Amino acid sequence: MDLLARIDHWGEIAPERAAHISEGRTLTYGELKSQSDALAAWLTEKLGDNRAPIAVIGHKENEMLVAFLGAVKSGHPYVPIDLSIPPQRIERIVQNANAALTLTPAAVREALAEPGSTAQPPPVSGDGPHCFSFPVHSEHPLTPEGREAMLAALRKAARGATGELVGAARDSGAGIDPTSDEVKLSAKFRVVETVENEENEIGFELATTLKADIQVGEDLELLLSPQEFGRVLGLIAAEAMKRRRPGKRGGMPTPVSGDDPYYIIFTSGSTGEPKGVVITLNCLTTFVTWTLGEQKFPELNETFLNQAPFSFDLSVMDLYSSLASGGTLFSVTKEAIANPKVLYQNFANSGITTWVSTPSFAQMCLVEKSFGPAMLPNIRRFWFCGETLAPETAAQLLDRFPNAEVWNTYGPTEATVATTSILVTREVIAQHSPLPVGAVMPGTRIAIMDEQRATVPEGERGEIVIIGPNVSPGYLGRPDLTEKAFFATDGTRAYRTGDWGRTRGGLIFFEGRMDGQIKLHGYRIEIGDIESHLRNLPQISDAVVLVAEKNGKPDSLAGFVVLRERGTGSDFEISLQLKKQLGERLPVYMVPRKFWFLDAFPMTANGKADRRKLAEHLR
Repeated sequence: MDLLARIDHWGEIAPERAAHISEGRTLTYGELKSQSDALAAWLTEKLGDNRAPIAVIGHKENEMLVAFLGAVKSGHPYVPIDLSIPPQRIERIVQNANAALTLTPAAVREALAEPGSTAQPPPVSGDGPHCFSFPVHSEHPLTPEGREAMLAALRKAARGATGELVGAARDSGAGIDPTSDEVKLSAKFRVVETVENEENEIGFELATTLKADIQVGEDLELLLSPQEFGRVLGLIAAEAMKRRRPGKRGGMPTPVSGDDPYYIIFTSGSTGEPKGVVITLNCLTTFVTWTLGEQKFPELNETFLNQAPFSFDLSVMDLYSSLASGGTLFSVTKEAIANPKVLYQNFANSGITTWVSTPSFAQMCLVEKSFGPAMLPNIRRFWFCGETLAPETAAQLLDRFPNAEVWNTYGPTEATVATTSILVTREVIAQHSPLPVGAVMPGTRIAIMDEQRATVPEGERGEIVIIGPNVSPGYLGRPDLTEKAFFATDGTRAYRTGDWGRTRGGLIFFEGRMDGQIKLHGYRIEIGDIESHLRNLPQISDAVVLVAEKNGKPDSLAGFVVLRERGTGSDFEISLQLKKQLGERLPVYMVPRKFWFLDAFPMTANGKADRRKLAEHLR
């Protein structure tokens, strides 16, 4: 079963299960399927054979998931854009993507609300129940309201053609139990559409099981909720779409497949111009197959935290692991994250079983003393990606949540979220500092290479190169950048990460960015090296090092730290102690001149330490 079919499967067998919860709004799997199917039909009608990307702009609304799946079901990759991104940058992303269309949550709602839309129950009788009524043993037309609503669904599926509803009847062989809330319905439909002045007849039977309040008299009367009524209309339109004849303007939606682009995420470019990383369906399927196999999520019984915005590829880890396993994705918005009281109340009401975030976000939460099993009683695992996981953070989580696992992963956007993983136990913490990022996923390999692309001996440092089916085909519309970062080896795509790393004992260790070097007073210094040594000090929970400038030139190093415990010493005394400890491990020119002590780091929208805000202390 391919990825899209797997997601749709939950809409068929568990339509009432929550697929996404955000700001108190719930999107069920049944709604996700019917609405994304309808949006795919709408996009096909609007865009025809144009397969250009669809830009989706918003902030964790339910409609964004509908737009993602609607886009790929109609053959378009999507470009997720969060509203936290500055407007000028959003404009550049949309331009660079050459987007065929831009969808916002409001635009999705408008598309689904067009006359005859199959995605939303039509307002045939307000918000009350909708009624099917027909004799128990014979075929009979539906009530006028139900008949008109179903015909509207058929007309939508047939691009406005006129049609006829032949009739509907209960499956006479199924029997009826008045105490049950389920009844089998068989309905016959016929619609005639005109395409290019030619008539095309669509005829089919639909059999489905309805959940309804049943009243038995001379006629069998079924009272359906608006949600169930909308689901039935979605089934009708989907069945009609399968049988309709394609016309010049598109016809039946054709989803992405194989090596077709599935999504495009824009990351920062060295020139300041965002670059779009193309991820294919095969890339995503490789990643999701690995996560499901490794983590063994129980089907229809998992709730995932979504901390990162959908424009940050960390969100792919929670979004598609959740959708592929029939889980519930629980999003926390930037407004909630900015208000700790609201955030922790959200956690308490969430039922989260799998925590997905950057380590910085978890470290921020650990400052709150009530952040523990009473707040998250169902938590099974903490799953990290996006930045370095400090041993102290992992140890604190194991102390606070003794029944939960802690997982560390590593991978760039260009290799579909993550490529390595390791279960971080107390033994791993005791043996390694910094922590390893683990072993590589099956079917993919990592090589540590020198500048000539030769593999270096184990234990030596080199560039991390990822080789496998999870590697992106490259950057959208930028063959120059693609040629620099991607190459083929033995017929397999490979990506030069620009990250330092080494292997020891079958494990991979990440050691910072290769371009993280600065030149200060004639010395070449790697910022990540200093940060790593600071995090290894027993009293420090997290650390960031920046360069302070004077007259526009690098002048000195500045350290920002989060202490595990404040203690009684003054800032000056603690700074002297840190300088002494670092001086025993690093050359004097790598020891920060000044330290700032914070309870927690400010964070970017992606959940990483916000270095720009920290730099304001240096002005």
